[in-house]
Amino acid sequence: MATVDLDVPFEHVDFVSRALEAIRDVLLRGKSIDLRAAEPDKSEAAHEALLRTIVPLLDETYAIISRVGARFEEDEDDRERVDAADIIALAGMALQQRRTLLTHAQPCDHWTFLENCERSLRSLAKSASVVEGALSRYDHLPARLDRAAELAASLAVRRRYATLRREVWNAGRGHQDLKSRLLAASRGIAALLNSTEYSSMRIGDRRELRMLQFRLQSWLSSEYPAESIGARTWEEVIAVVALLGGISQRSELVAHDLALLAGLVHAIERGDDTRQLREGAEPLFGLDLELDRLLDLHSADGLRLDCWTSVITRLAIERGVAPPAGQPHDSISEPFSSIVSSE
Repeated sequence: MATVDLDVPFEHVDFVSRALEAIRDVLLRGKSIDLRAAEPDKSEAAHEALLRTIVPLLDETYAIISRVGARFEEDEDDRERVDAADIIALAGMALQQRRTLLTHAQPCDHWTFLENCERSLRSLAKSASVVEGALSRYDHLPARLDRAAELAASLAVRRRYATLRREVWNAGRGHQDLKSRLLAASRGIAALLNSTEYSSMRIGDRRELRMLQFRLQSWLSSEYPAESIGARTWEEVIAVVALLGGISQRSELVAHDLALLAGLVHAIERGDDTRQLREGAEPLFGLDLELDRLLDLHSADGLRLDCWTSVITRLAIERGVAPPAGQPHDSISEPFSSIVSSE
């Protein structure tokens, strides 16, 4: 796709529209880079080829941001324009820092290299989004970048992670023997690795899951598996599943969850019943183990209004949302590690 020339002279309105076009173009090209396809080939040549794709795109994005920033700095009497220039400059600095980290990284393993590439592409997306937002606000234009798609992808991944967590929880609570528990975990991970949501998973999560799956398969396929190794592997399952819960720290999910929790607090205050609270809380599946248990249609607690009120109150307090008026603030959920204990 042809790049947009921002150096030719034209009126401000043309400059902004062309800059927005250029920003959206590099963002789409960045999103089209498929790191999943790069996972199998660990060769140095493959790494160099990936760098030849990503680094020029980072440079092109930085060049666009720099030209836009310089243009906005020209009129120091326009406070809004100067503020936009400051935001744009910070976006450019962040992008350059990530480029430097990518191109000057110490020799590393394949997965770490892919993670560095992923972080660079995320930095490109974030910087492009920030600049697009600054330009759109300055010229009072509607933002066109599809942030809803990013949120939908993150929600889908979180639901997948929560499904795996539930399967591990069921295996741990069912007092199954060690082999049955590890087999259940292996099946759950296999389903996750082959899911349509895989491409939206962070590289670090993919690495942890694939390494864990390898250890699970090694133990399960052994003719004389050592009980002690199997027990350690089960503890690793618990640790990795807990680690996946960190997905809720993604910025788009944090904003989404805060808004929904605030809405649920208001729902409690106006006297909504359990059915209405369940419908409102459904998009939060994966945020919290205790909430997930209430969302389970087979859970008796899901029919109790006091259980819903207690969990929503706790989550609201933990995340800085004003809790429902008049509700106690001492609800504490059972730690996930104790729920899936092998004891």
